[in-house]
Amino acid sequence: MKKAFWMLSGVTVFALALPGCQGASSVSISNSDPSFSGGAASICTVSFDLKGGTSASHGTAEHYFVTVETLAVEDFFFDCVKDGCDFKGWSYNDVKVFDEKGSQLANPEMEPRMTFVAIWEESEEYRLATKPFLSVDRLTVRYGLYPQKNVNDASIVAALSKLTTPESNGWYLYEGYYYAKTIAAPCDLGTKFDNGTEIVRGSEYWFRCEAIEWKVLRRNENGEYFVLSLALLDAHNFYRDDNNRTIDGKTIYPDNYEYSDIRAWLNEDFYESAFALGSSNVLTTAVDNSPSTTDTSSNPYTCETINDKAFLLSYKDYLEPGYGFSPRMRDWVTRFSAPTDWAKARNAKCNAWYWTRSPFSRVPLGVWCVDYAVGLSDYFVGYKNGPVRPAITVKIA
Repeated sequence: MKKAFWMLSGVTVFALALPGCQGASSVSISNSDPSFSGGAASICTVSFDLKGGTSASHGTAEHYFVTVETLAVEDFFFDCVKDGCDFKGWSYNDVKVFDEKGSQLANPEMEPRMTFVAIWEESEEYRLATKPFLSVDRLTVRYGLYPQKNVNDASIVAALSKLTTPESNGWYLYEGYYYAKTIAAPCDLGTKFDNGTEIVRGSEYWFRCEAIEWKVLRRNENGEYFVLSLALLDAHNFYRDDNNRTIDGKTIYPDNYEYSDIRAWLNEDFYESAFALGSSNVLTTAVDNSPSTTDTSSNPYTCETINDKAFLLSYKDYLEPGYGFSPRMRDWVTRFSAPTDWAKARNAKCNAWYWTRSPFSRVPLGVWCVDYAVGLSDYFVGYKNGPVRPAITVKIA
């Protein structure tokens, strides 16, 4: 079989930067054998497109031999990595040529210019968001898992309905994905899932558990990210009734966040489910509930600073330009968030309002909410259809 001596042009690597790729991403190779396709002047360029990945060995200047008629595994590199993905080999013209272990699966005809493309597959830790993944633009974080999208594939619903044993967090594992079910109790007649299906009260529905997407509000040099859910993930009352309580000799009003039902739910039910597969990157946050975080510095219904894993933003947070919100109360557009299918089925009021943690200063039964009609307004603590938009602090290495 005829062989040609290929070397990196002038023993020099030409590195071409690809979007999202660190380090060298392509090399130009010239043929020095006069018998190859037209003589010494013939140039054959082989490029390796990493599709945003990296390789420690890629781009080293060395000589090596390849055959003209076939490709050899030693001409490729397999130490490729990409955040959230598993490397699965190389392809040429959409045909897989090598797998991730170097086994050759196809033998494309050699051409003057050839580009081999890295094949990536979403990793399990990315799909299940068992650790935080920061977007390239550093504006969002993907972390945690929660029921979100309605399953409307009849075959999957039929298979899920046969499952009898849930996992420890109450979800069901099927073909690598987690699912949850609930009996629908939509807030309003005619409420529909995102796929257009009208939700029937009292009917059972299945939902796929998907990665939670968080908006980055603030970050520091230690890799700590203060983030807010992009979606309204569930529905819950702030507190169950309008009665005052006495705890340790102190009157606790219904709008007290420290002793609220929603705080307990966030740090127990929500947190333990959403981060059941990986919670080590969720930090404990000192949540400030002083009057300065509400509508007035003389608010009589505030509580102490508390330490939580999951929490709601305050009235003042939602007026903070540094977080991307308008400082004008009535400008609600920057605060808009839509409920998931799961939240809709669980009684969330759609496209209307959602809770903050801040008590209204005038009465002990009201809590400030983001309101799509007037910007920010107070709502009764006992509303069971109050959408929930959680916040957390995440450590990202």
